[in-house]
Amino acid sequence: MSEKVAAQPLQKARCQSSAQTRTMTIIDYKGYRIEVCAVGRGWRASIFSPGSTSPWPNSPANLEKSGTEEIVAEAKRIIDKHLGPRLL
Repeated sequence: MSEKVAAQPLQKARCQSSAQTRTMTIIDYKGYRIEVCAVGRGWRASIFSPGSTSPWPNSPANLEKSGTEEIVAEAKRIIDKHLGPRLL
């Protein structure tokens, strides 16, 4: 039986860039934190393990014009792959 896990935005924060300050969305997904921030014309989704202050080095980024949905979906796929199959 499959169980859906809702990914809820936790809060809005500030994302610093050299040119300006932008809004960042923070999403909790299966206990991991995904921080979505604009970068270039696209987005970066920094993935943090529970309790960590450093993002994963393989966190996805797309510098081309795109929507946040794509980068968040990629971050979720990376987390799901990291967790692997779970036995009930």
